[in-house]
Amino acid sequence: MKVNEEIKEKLLKNFEKWKKELNREIDYYLDLIKEAERVEYIMHSKKRLLLRLLRYFPIHRDYCYFCIMKDSGKFDTCMSCPYAKYHQECPQKCSDYAIIMKHLDMLYELVDKLYYYIGEEYEEDSREPFYQGENFRIFVEKLDDDLVKIIWEEYNEKDKEWKPYGRKLISRKEYEAVKHTFEQRVYEK
Repeated sequence: MKVNEEIKEKLLKNFEKWKKELNREIDYYLDLIKEAERVEYIMHSKKRLLLRLLRYFPIHRDYCYFCIMKDSGKFDTCMSCPYAKYHQECPQKCSDYAIIMKHLDMLYELVDKLYYYIGEEYEEDSREPFYQGENFRIFVEKLDDDLVKIIWEEYNEKDKEWKPYGRKLISRKEYEAVKHTFEQRVYEK
């Protein structure tokens, strides 16, 4: 099928308008992220940006060569659409277009529900380095006057990053005993 230049120009005009609107949306959310003073604000703004990107996804009739053809009177009904010959008529529930839209809506809902919860607060890293070997390190996090969390991490050579290995809550008294014993072993080596 040869391209109809008039239809192509309408399609390109619609995409140019879309691009301008999309860039304005992206700039708005990037400005919010630039001004953010807390990670939570960044996460919230990014979530809103992701949702806007999904809503601006250019799959609707204004961005479809064949829908523009139909609107321009090149054929009368969706049954006559060349795209429908391979993908079924878009308004039908089992068409490829309907399936794509259903999954796009599902993705929107997943991002909306799971990406960032209002009220999430990320704590500062309050861990103190306790020991670091070549492939193993230990941190201590003092939770309160009586409780300490010991965190072990192991270096994963394959992924080239530190990964959690274990955690244990112990009393401050136990910690002091472990600390002294461990420091002695390290010193002796």
